[in-house]
Formats: sequence, structure tokens, C-alpha cells
Amino acid sequence: MSVSKLLINNQPVQGPVIFPKKVRSPFKADAGENQLIDVGGCALISAKQLSEPAIYNWYDKNGQLIHSGISFQINSSVSEKITLEVIAKSDGFKDYDEIEVEINQNLINNISPNPSSNNILVEYVIEENRSASIMVISTNYLSESSNIYILDNTMSSISINLSSYPSGLYTIALIIDDSIVDAKALIIQ
Repeated sequence: MSVSKLLINNQPVQGPVIFPKKVRSPFKADAGENQLIDVGGCALISAKQLSEPAIYNWYDKNGQLIHSGISFQINSSVSEKITLEVIAKSDGFKDYDEIEVEINQNLINNISPNPSSNNILVEYVIEENRSASIMVISTNYLSESSNIYILDNTMSSISINLSSYPSGLYTIALIIDDSIVDAKALIIQ
């Protein structure tokens, strides 16, 4: 059996050999901004791309891989944290970042017809057991009136008679527990 010896400049090397390791500039994974999406909606989740080749892996809160790639669309019915793992292809250096995808459970889906002169149907989504109302707010300088309509959280729409409102631009606001959580414009002719 023959034993090979390490040679440097044709001279045998005695003792341990230390090979210098390349020092890398670290990078920081960036999963982007937190996202707020409406119930039944979707969001584009996108990482900031590195200036070197890398692998982008996205994991759910249980550590399960949900996507590989720099960006993807998510459809979610519950709020969740997503973890981004970025791996440099050159040397395997890794970094992580998190993004929160929150679901807006309280929103105005639609106002129809808009513009209108008689009646509108306001379609909404609200969480169960929440105190909710719709406020019609005038944005006209001539009138500073507003009216509040209490919502039934077992329903998904309310019809509002506009015959007593003067023509102009209005805001339809959804109020949950005394806070405006969504608003849409309405034109009354």
C-alpha cells in the first residue's frame, strides 16, 4: 500500500495544511413589504433579487415549502406568516426574511349602480359578531351631512334610498367597532 503525500512546489508538506477560505460579502434576504388582501383576493409576493445567482424558497408557518422562485401569487383565506430563504448558488450562504399576509375580513365589495340617483345596493363582508354600519358621507362643500345605516352581520348587502340626497360626490364608509375600515366613492346624480 502506498501513501500519497501532499506536495507544494515539489516539496513534501509536514503537518496540517490550511487553505485560505474566500471571504464573501454577506447579503440580506428581503421578502418585500407585508401584504393586506381582501377575503377571496390574491397578492403577488416578490423577493428583492440579489446581484448574484441564488435560490429563493418560500415556506409556510409550518415550515412546508410552498414555492421556489423569486415571486408567486398567493390566494389565502387566513392571515399567515411566510418565510423566505435565499441561498447563494456560489457557496451556499443563506439568509432569511419573513412577510405577513393579512386578510381583510371587513370590506365593501361593491356599490351598484354607481353613479345612481334613486337606490344603491352596497355589498359587504364583515366578520361575525362585529358591530358594523355603513356611513354615507357628503364630500360636497355645500353639505356636510352624513347618515349611518346599521348592518346585520348575518347579511351581505344593504339597499339605501338616495332620493333625499342632493347630487354630488359621496363616500360610502364601512365602520367596524367605531373605526372606518373601508371606503368607496359614490356619485349621486
